[in-house]
Amino acid sequence: MPELDVAGVNDVTLDGRTLSVATDDAGRAAPDVIRALDDAGHAIADLDVRRASLEDVFVGMTRTADAEVSQ
Repeated sequence: MPELDVAGVNDVTLDGRTLSVATDDAGRAAPDVIRALDDAGHAIADLDVRRASLEDVFVGMTRTADAEVSQ
């Protein structure tokens, strides 16, 4: 999996040929992510920027809460 040392990147997930990058602000981070992948020799076939859904936020928050309770 490519290492992304880009400000604002919170998580990088590789699923087959799909690389998902979670950021604080996709508008600001996208050019730096594209540049970092290009510099590392990775070709980008398609780029999709989307906002987190309410379900995404809920799942993320409940996972964090579950982890804190487990400790």
